[in-house]
Amino acid sequence: MQNHEVIPAFEMLLDEMEAVVEGLNQEGAQLLTGGKYDDARALIEKVETINNIRDKVRSLQDEWRKLSVKPGKKPVRKPQQPKPTPTARLGKGLRTPEDAFKLPLLKTLIEMGGAGRVSDVLDRMEKHVQPILTEHDYRPLKSSNEPRWRNTAKWARLVLVQKGYLASDSPRGVWEITVSGRAWAEAQSEEVLSQKRTEKQSVIRFPEKELDPEDRSVALEQIIEVCLEIYHNGRDYNEAIQQVADRRGLKSVHTVADKCTRQLGLNTAEFKALTEDKFRLMKFLIDQFPKDQYYIIEQLGS
Repeated sequence: MQNHEVIPAFEMLLDEMEAVVEGLNQEGAQLLTGGKYDDARALIEKVETINNIRDKVRSLQDEWRKLSVKPGKKPVRKPQQPKPTPTARLGKGLRTPEDAFKLPLLKTLIEMGGAGRVSDVLDRMEKHVQPILTEHDYRPLKSSNEPRWRNTAKWARLVLVQKGYLASDSPRGVWEITVSGRAWAEAQSEEVLSQKRTEKQSVIRFPEKELDPEDRSVALEQIIEVCLEIYHNGRDYNEAIQQVADRRGLKSVHTVADKCTRQLGLNTAEFKALTEDKFRLMKFLIDQFPKDQYYIIEQLGS
C-alpha cells in the first residue's frame, strides 16, 4: 500500500467505526424507549470502548501524517477478478453527508403538498440536491443497487422522524411532513436568505451542529436541570428555567430558555411537549448529545 493510500484507509476505518457507533446509538435509544436501562447501560459501555479505539486510530493517523513518508513503488500484484461496479462504504468526506439532505427533503414535501410516496419524493428531490451530489453519490450500493444518495436521504428521513419534523405514523411507503417540520424548514430558508443578503457564506446550519464542543456540556447541564425541576419538583416550564437561572447566577432566564429551545432546534411549545414523554425526551437528547448519553440516562432515567 502506497503512502497516498494509507490516509484514506485510516479514514475508511474511522468512517466504518462511526457507522457502528451510530447504529448502537439508535439501538440504545430503542432500549431507552422500552425502559430497558440495564441493557442501555451495557450498550453505552460498548460505545465508549469503541470511541476509545477510534481515538487511538486517529492518533495513529496523526502519527503517520507526521512521518511524511514518500510514496513507494507499488508492488506488482497478480491479476485479480474484476470487482462489481457497486461499492460498499466510502471513506469519510467522499459522499454527501445526511445533514445536507434534511432541508431539501422537507422542501420537496412542501412542494408536493405535504406528503408523497418515497420513490416520487426522491425523484422530485433530486433537482434540489443535484448541485451538491458527487460522483460517489450516484454510484449504486452493492446491497440494493440504488444510487447512494437515495439511500443517504432515507437515513436523513429517519433523523427527521426522530426530531418530529416528519410524521412517524404516516402510511407505509409514504413520507409526510409535520407542522414542526414546516416551521423548521421555513426558518432555515429565512436564515439562508438573510446570510445571502449580508454577503456571508451561504451554509445551512442544522440545530444539532450549532453548539461548539466546549459549550455542549454546559448547555446539556442546564437542559437537564430544567427537566429535573419539572419532574422532581413539579415546576412548570417558566418556573423551572427561572430556578435554574437563579441557581447559576444568570442575569436573564433567556440564557437558559435559549438552550432548551433554539439550540435544540425547538420552540417553547415543542420543548414542553417533549418533557411530557420522558422516554422520548431522553431519546431526543441522546441524539443531540451522543457522547453524553450515559449522563443523560443517569440523570433522567430514575
